[in-house]
Amino acid sequence: MDPFLSQVAVTAVTSAVSIAVGWAMGGIKGAAKERAQAKAESDRSREEARKEAAQDRETTHQILKTLLYCRLADMHRRYVVDGVPCTPADKQEAEEVFREYHDVLGGNGSGTALYKEIMAAHVA
Repeated sequence: MDPFLSQVAVTAVTSAVSIAVGWAMGGIKGAAKERAQAKAESDRSREEARKEAAQDRETTHQILKTLLYCRLADMHRRYVVDGVPCTPADKQEAEEVFREYHDVLGGNGSGTALYKEIMAAHVA
């Protein structure tokens, strides 16, 4: 084979291999970039979901605290204001409601005042 043609063939093969390797590397880099973008988007979605869940928990926390306070207020009205005799079971219920309201959910002093008056109410 002619040395010139041999050199042209080697150059052509080298160029073709270089182009193929460059194309493959570009595809690999593009795929890696797409994976990184997908991961970043997934992380953002996960963070948004976490924030929503935290907000939902806080809302539920506030609702439960309000409901427990209302239960204490109802018991206070019945046993302190209306003077209905309070059974030991009623006082136990008041204690459980207050414990959840105050200790678990962080209720404030107004619930404590209601609780103390219920506990001081006349026992049947």
